[in-house]
Amino acid sequence: MALVNVGSIKDTFVLIAGILFIITGADARAEQQCKTPWVRRHGESRCYLIIDSQGLNWHDAYQVCHQNGGSLVSINSKDEESYLAGRLAGSSMDFFWIGATDVDVELGWVWGDNSPFSYFNWAPGEPDNYRDEEDSVMLNKTSMKWSDVQASLAIGTICEMRAGKFYGCASGWVSHQNSCYLILQEKKTWLKAQSVCRDKEAELASISSKLENQFIWSQVPYGCEDRNSSCAVLAQTGGCPENATYTNVNCRKSCGLCDSACANLYATPSCDYWASIGECTKNPFWMWPNCALSCGCDRATNEGYWIGFNDRGTSMNFVWSDLSPVTYAYWMRQEPDNVQGKREDCVLMHSATGEWSDEDCERPSSGFVCEKPKSFMDQRTVDASAMGCSFGSVGYTGKCFTKVTFAKTWPDALVVVVLVVVVVVVVVVVVVVVVVVVVVVVVVVVVVVVVAA
Repeated sequence: MALVNVGSIKDTFVLIAGILFIITGADARAEQQCKTPWVRRHGESRCYLIIDSQGLNWHDAYQVCHQNGGSLVSINSKDEESYLAGRLAGSSMDFFWIGATDVDVELGWVWGDNSPFSYFNWAPGEPDNYRDEEDSVMLNKTSMKWSDVQASLAIGTICEMRAGKFYGCASGWVSHQNSCYLILQEKKTWLKAQSVCRDKEAELASISSKLENQFIWSQVPYGCEDRNSSCAVLAQTGGCPENATYTNVNCRKSCGLCDSACANLYATPSCDYWASIGECTKNPFWMWPNCALSCGCDRATNEGYWIGFNDRGTSMNFVWSDLSPVTYAYWMRQEPDNVQGKREDCVLMHSATGEWSDEDCERPSSGFVCEKPKSFMDQRTVDASAMGCSFGSVGYTGKCFTKVTFAKTWPDALVVVVLVVVVVVVVVVVVVVVVVVVVVVVVVVVVVVVVAA
């Protein structure tokens, strides 16, 4: 006996989707408030985090604020300063870092979040740049006056963020520390790759540490598809044995390309050697179409991605295209070699190892890596990598969510649908019963009162 006519399965899903929309919509509105332990200033769209449990130097304070989705506070009015004075009154620390700095231009004070430097409250005689070593600013909680000091002091920290915002990267970009990276699989010369990055308000990546190099290398595609993808098409090259090797970690029976479109991504290879299918011991490169019985080329020319390193100005004097200081390099053996006197002035990161080599700037590579600083973004659903989430997750409002999918046959799926319908029906029935009981109670009370009267 059907208690409620729920219509078709499609109608049921529409009903469930509507309920979920209402729930998630309400949650999204709630997310405009500040997450604990951030505190929102009443009537304003700013959230503040006071860190006074331990003293931090300026660089650590900067990192902690950014890791928590904000930045060192920028004080833009007397009202904001008065609000902070109230927040700091009960703190055990007397001095706090704020976001003003002149590290780029001496006495050219700016806020770390790029807001206008239109309000200031310097202590008498400040800023004085004592011993030419004071590029950071601290706040005295008693006087609320500012002083320029050395960045090595261990004091309290005031972080700030915008309500309903997160500090991260746009969809399609991947997040690491304070930068966003875009990996593009497009055959471009170095200069054309640089132009594409600049059109996106970015630069070809500059790499300052082993950790950053390893991160970028972990993101560049290795073979036909990236490490975490599945092949939509397994294109055979002919003569493949039944237990042929795979071209990608998820492509189990293919000795050809994962997708014919991959052929357009790479230049013609020049191989040091070819390994037969039976000799493959590691996740191989993609299959070049003219190599029938192989699992990949161990070192294909231009099997890599342009980065910003180059010596286009002076031969063998390598610099970053964004003028970042050179603090790290990871050359392949016998590189850079400027082979045979050719103008190999641009640097490639090789997909297989993450090592670098100098190459002809005019020869198209497999792709290139763009980089730009993180910025404040609206809180919305974005790619997991843009939020710094793990693969397979979705980033939303500063958190990472993973969708877990269970394999179901059609009968299994039908059972799930039926269970959902039953739950909905039970809820409706319970609500109806409660309403009926309430009505009956009210009627009985009214009757008793009338009779008694």
